[in-house]
Amino acid sequence: MTLAGGRRKRTTIGPSTIVKTALQDLKISTDAADILKTEAQQFTDFENIDCEPIVDDQSRGQYLHTYIHGGGTLIVNSVTSPQQNAYNYFSQIGLPRPTPQELRKMIPRLNRWSDVAWFLWAQKVGDQAGDLRYIFKDNVINKNTKAVMDQVLKVPSNTLDLPWPGNTFDVRTGNDGKALLGPPLGSGIARLLATNKQILGERSLKITCFTSDAFFKDEKKNNYYLLFDLVRV
Repeated sequence: MTLAGGRRKRTTIGPSTIVKTALQDLKISTDAADILKTEAQQFTDFENIDCEPIVDDQSRGQYLHTYIHGGGTLIVNSVTSPQQNAYNYFSQIGLPRPTPQELRKMIPRLNRWSDVAWFLWAQKVGDQAGDLRYIFKDNVINKNTKAVMDQVLKVPSNTLDLPWPGNTFDVRTGNDGKALLGPPLGSGIARLLATNKQILGERSLKITCFTSDAFFKDEKKNNYYLLFDLVRV
């Protein structure tokens, strides 16, 4: 399954040391041989006939994911949406943001992370797509997401110090879990579950917040991480 006009830059990566600790705890293989089989794909060119790119890749999304076949695991390493790329470009050249109507003409129709992530996952694992169980966000940098993590864990901004196994919130039983679905990644995963329910079946979410295990000497703050457990119900 391919997408017409799509150019892909491929690189082989593995989970960060922090995420690898979590994977080992979850009994998911972190052997080098398995990690090397996981392809991270950076899509920089989803073309369609309605897309009028601004300049080169400025209106296209960039997605870097890691896949672990046997463990039903997707690791989100880096995401920049087509919308954000477009906004960044207009900011750099000193122009106001395009209107929603203008933006729709500039970006590809496949522009939601949830749709791209599912496309990549299903393309990679084929008939095993329904086995997706864990989605990690490796090193959270979105300010809104970090702020919600601080809020639900009741700590001052950017001071969370909670090594793995961190703290887990069940979306079904508390408002804190629901709050974590508000930022872009959380809402994207909720949408991924809703739009692919026929394959994934009925799922609920448990969300784990955790950090690196020591404050960085220079920045005096930890990296933040998230694990979304797609629990069958």
